[in-house]
Amino acid sequence: MSTININSFSFNDLQHMLDSLVKRIHNGEHVTTVFMCGPSARLGISFDSNRSKFVHLMSEFNEQNGLPFGELVFFDPELPQTCPNFNEQCRGSRARERLALEVSHIIVFLLGIDEQNLGLKTRVEFGLYADYGNVAVWAPESGFRTGVMGWNLTKEFSIPVTHGELSELPPLCLEVYKRNQVVPSDGQFSSSYVNIANQNLFYVDCALAKTFLSNTKGAVYMRIQPYSTRNYSQLAMKHNMSIRCANVKDKYIEFYRWNGKTPNMVPPYASAIGGGCAMILNPEHTKVLMVQEKRYGSNELQLKFPAGGREYGELAVESAVRELKEEIDLSVALQNVHMVGGYDQSNAREGDINDVFMTFLVEIPENTVVRPDGVEVLKCDWYIVDDIINSKVPNVNKFNAQMLSDYTSGKVPSRKCVVESTRNGKRMKF
Repeated sequence: MSTININSFSFNDLQHMLDSLVKRIHNGEHVTTVFMCGPSARLGISFDSNRSKFVHLMSEFNEQNGLPFGELVFFDPELPQTCPNFNEQCRGSRARERLALEVSHIIVFLLGIDEQNLGLKTRVEFGLYADYGNVAVWAPESGFRTGVMGWNLTKEFSIPVTHGELSELPPLCLEVYKRNQVVPSDGQFSSSYVNIANQNLFYVDCALAKTFLSNTKGAVYMRIQPYSTRNYSQLAMKHNMSIRCANVKDKYIEFYRWNGKTPNMVPPYASAIGGGCAMILNPEHTKVLMVQEKRYGSNELQLKFPAGGREYGELAVESAVRELKEEIDLSVALQNVHMVGGYDQSNAREGDINDVFMTFLVEIPENTVVRPDGVEVLKCDWYIVDDIINSKVPNVNKFNAQMLSDYTSGKVPSRKCVVESTRNGKRMKF
């Protein structure tokens, strides 16, 4: 537990210290920051702000309840009146307080008795900070007068308030802390989702930072509900996230960042995506060329046909031909490619995007030189067709094995692909 008198620092020194503190939190340390608002002592006026008492009660509550806040750090804006540069420090207090407020998990208002100025300045602060979403209030009935406006704000923003003993405030702080927690969830293909309703910005910032550290295999998405009132797009820019979509049906706005070590594998958002793979057989159709890749989103190896998603303006057959060149350095003319099958799967990607994928036949001699790229494809080799079909070879892509079986058994024919121009592009017929 520690208390930082933020107005006893210069702006730059405070910023440096807060940056170091936030870095600790982003790296996973369990630290909770608490900003203490309320009437302050003034020259010539004897007044107890109750901050020291609150720090003691909050620390005691934390220890008695199993450290739900972890390490507590309190921000106290009270400027010691013995400060040699009292007037100068006062002039910059608003900027320093703003720095600390932006990195506070909880903002507490200690609205004790303030007979001298009726807490006018604190009422203004209360109106400014009410929408932060992380405020808790202690306001004894016999003390501070917030007025009708203040109490309307507590109802509008669901701010917990206690009029009893100061010891009743720490449980309210825990309520605020739990309400703002952001728990990422796992998605398809090693992705992570940070789903936002209306949590405080600092909680979301910390959740994103921790998720980027923990997930280095796939994409990290941030989904924002449309009724959210906070500027989450600002956080998206801070964390180098791109906007992905505004989903009208399910009512959310989505940002994402590819955080894997491979090139970005998140497809453009649409109602459907597509691609193609190449079933490479020898002229006798007794052997098939398979490539070994890491299964998307894991370290597990699998044997499969060379494959990939379409790029902008690309036909499925063109994507298959391009992937052959990129993955195993094999050049194939479009006129030598035939279509043998595929699938159209609903809700295959991100829970609501259809996946249309086609399989194409390519015939080459077994002595054709192929070179794995060493990035996506680790190695490639010829396998006996019957061994693949009869599961004598481990870790084979099931869809590829089934398509190989259907074609070699005569269940599905091959069709020549014909690419022709259209007014806006091109199309494939078969």
